[in-house]
Formats: sequence, structure tokens, C-alpha cells
Amino acid sequence: MSVISLRTKLGYGFGHVLNDLCSAMWFTYLLVYFHHVLLFDNGLAGVVLLIGQVSKKGRSFFNVVILSGIFG
Repeated sequence: MSVISLRTKLGYGFGHVLNDLCSAMWFTYLLVYFHHVLLFDNGLAGVVLLIGQVSKKGRSFFNVVILSGIFG
């Protein structure tokens, strides 16, 4: 069994934080785009973004269950 070095752990942790930061910036841009370009009101823009996030999480969960073979 190999030991993961502190440098590798810090690298993965830093990458995870940067990924979350990038996602937050993208969602902010998307809300502005919905509101100012597509002329959605604030509530509709938020609902569209929420539906996208919920469906993404649902698909991710489904993929994990299928690929890991939990039920089969």
C-alpha cells in the first residue's frame, strides 16, 4: 500500500478549491446572462439555474450507482 505524500494531498485540495471557485464564477456569469441578455426576471433565472444543478447532481448520483454496481 503506497502512502500519499503531503504535497499530493495539498495539490488535490488546492485543485478542489479552485474548481469550486471556477464554478461559482460561472454560475454568477450565467445568472447575469439570463437576466440581462435573455431578459429573464430574477426568480426565473434562479429557478432555471437550480433545475440545472439538481439535474446534474441527480445524474451524478445515478452514474455512481450504476458504475459502482451497487445494485447489480
